[in-house]
Amino acid sequence: MVADTAYYDTLGVQPTASELEIKKAYRKLAIVHHPDKNPNDPSAHEKFQEIGEAYQVLSDKDLRAAYDKFGKDHAKPSEGFADPAEFFTSIFGGDAFKGGLNRSSASSSRPWRRSGRSCGRSAVDTLARKLVDRVSVWTETDRGEAVTRAFQEKTRLEEANMKMESFGLDILHAIGQTYLAKATNLLRSQKFLGIGGFFSRVRDKGTLRRVTGKILTAAWRGSKFEIQSVLREVCDQVLYDKKVPLQKRLQRAEALVLIGDIFIKAKRSPEEEGDHLVFEQLVAEAAIKREKDTKKKSGKKHHLHPHHDEAEKTAADAPNVPKEKADL
Repeated sequence: MVADTAYYDTLGVQPTASELEIKKAYRKLAIVHHPDKNPNDPSAHEKFQEIGEAYQVLSDKDLRAAYDKFGKDHAKPSEGFADPAEFFTSIFGGDAFKGGLNRSSASSSRPWRRSGRSCGRSAVDTLARKLVDRVSVWTETDRGEAVTRAFQEKTRLEEANMKMESFGLDILHAIGQTYLAKATNLLRSQKFLGIGGFFSRVRDKGTLRRVTGKILTAAWRGSKFEIQSVLREVCDQVLYDKKVPLQKRLQRAEALVLIGDIFIKAKRSPEEEGDHLVFEQLVAEAAIKREKDTKKKSGKKHHLHPHHDEAEKTAADAPNVPKEKADL
């Protein structure tokens, strides 16, 4: 029994809802009630703010526990509630990809943005260590049937969360494609030892889905190249580190195939597909607006990535994008 159900009621979920269920409910309601999609509804901003406030509390484990026990007055962020529009963008701008190698989004927050278009060696080293830690959940066990099923289920839960991010499905496919390619290359090279057939049944059956909408295509075009370039470096370091015994590296490759096979098969439900384009345009518009605001504050034009320039140019032609905001 919880002390207050108002936030749960706002999101239309039960107090027993999982973290993923709460996030899905927030995403759907935020898309429907986003002020940019309801310019003629004076109540849209207030509703959007209520939805954002509810999610800010329920998505934080400590705040949710305090809310469940004591109610709203005892469950407020120490720094106050964030601006609802900025919060919406930050939540779905790649947050789920921050865990190690999965920190890959079509936003400018990518770690390899720090020095031009290439990822520094230290960043690759860090990502490689995190990837090793991730697969060790499987490689450092008996890798039996029960453990493998648990590892796959954990990966599926991550996939369900990641695909809600901006460009999430496309990023998952890019990651899965690279994992499978790199891992199967190593495994096949050892076929003569009788090891390469471990995942011979796994095939890359899909190609990256084409992102719909001109603005989305422009933004994604460069991101896919960058993501997969960095992933290849990271995978090479994880799989070809000569200080690590071959048997252990082959086990890492097998773990990457398990992950990659799930990621590359990720897809949206019909309901999720219906929200997809509107959601991506909201996130893209917010990113362009932030860039525009930054220019105004600094008083000079910032250099934009060529793909961002192209995204700006095509934004005005994208459906459902408010023209006064898209006209940069």
